[in-house]
Amino acid sequence: MHFVAVGSMKGSRPETAAKAHDVMIRAWRQIERDHPDAELHFLGDGSLRQRLQTMARSSPTIRFHGNRTDVHLWLGAADCFLMPSRWEGLPIAAVEALGAGIPAIFSDIPSLRELECPGVLFVAPGSPDSLSGAIRRFLDRPLLPPSLEDTLAFRDRFGIERAAREYEKIYSLAVPD
Repeated sequence: MHFVAVGSMKGSRPETAAKAHDVMIRAWRQIERDHPDAELHFLGDGSLRQRLQTMARSSPTIRFHGNRTDVHLWLGAADCFLMPSRWEGLPIAAVEALGAGIPAIFSDIPSLRELECPGVLFVAPGSPDSLSGAIRRFLDRPLLPPSLEDTLAFRDRFGIERAAREYEKIYSLAVPD
């Protein structure tokens, strides 16, 4: 199984960075021995990448791929998307993953909860134990992807077409006939 995480690796220390790559690495270490065929793929780059690679150094199942222009292909091939962030603004990568219709594991934080999409397991923020438990549950009994109907409804809520319609409404109010 392939787990994918997309996000910047920026910050002053891994233990305080928004995307919580350190939490993913610690959680993965707890499950990789029992699931040697599962892989964790990190897409993204930043000032913390070298330190994170050092943390993951002895793991044959954690891979760093850097910044990618083909994230949509990675999401299409992933079995599960991970975003155990400590905090988020508008979680664009989560919106893209849910719009691709793949199951996900998210931190239980307001900005991820408000996406309101089926096919998501929520874990305690900053907790490798909570995340590893959710990953184990997924590996032992994978979540079904959201239905096509739910995925299309999600795309409608967060897609560019809706944004364009909303802007058009605003502009039509601002310009007198």
